[in-house]
Amino acid sequence: MKKGIWFFIWMVLLLTGCTEHNFSVKDTTEMFWKTVMENDFQKAKELTVYKNIDGFSLPDDMQIVSYKVGDIIEDDTNAKAETTLKLSEKDDKNKTEDIVFNTILLKIGEHWRVDAEKTLQNFYDEMAKKSAKEITNTIFSAFMNGISNVKEIEKAFKEGFKQMNEQMQKALEQMQKELEKVKKEENVTKGTKI
Repeated sequence: MKKGIWFFIWMVLLLTGCTEHNFSVKDTTEMFWKTVMENDFQKAKELTVYKNIDGFSLPDDMQIVSYKVGDIIEDDTNAKAETTLKLSEKDDKNKTEDIVFNTILLKIGEHWRVDAEKTLQNFYDEMAKKSAKEITNTIFSAFMNGISNVKEIEKAFKEGFKQMNEQMQKALEQMQKELEKVKKEENVTKGTKI
């Protein structure tokens, strides 16, 4: 009897070891990003819908430092898992940035699989948005600095005009005094002649 029970347990273990596990959306997403982070694209391929991730790549100068799976929205056949990848430059590990996007999964039979094409599209969309925002901020900052410089130039012109106006006023006053002096001298010379 004991042999029969052990045989049954052994068969169950053998059969469960030979079949795929029914991982949750979160488990599948985490396993996928772990394998991508480790550059094990063969394992990552097994977690995708079409078993094809040949075009799946990050920018050449970037690498994944860590990943985190956040909120998940799922129904019977589709799922979105909010994913945060912390990326660093290959040359400078201290320079990192977080990209938040959705990993897209489909349920194939009883198993969740990553739609690598849609997921990569989401990733690149977020990268583009982040880059566009950084460019916009840089342009805005340069513009504001330019405005600041324009205001400083305007202030310098106003100050210059004020000084120039004061100098001209002094010069006019000096000319006025000189003219009055000349008139007095003229009147004196005219008065002695008469």
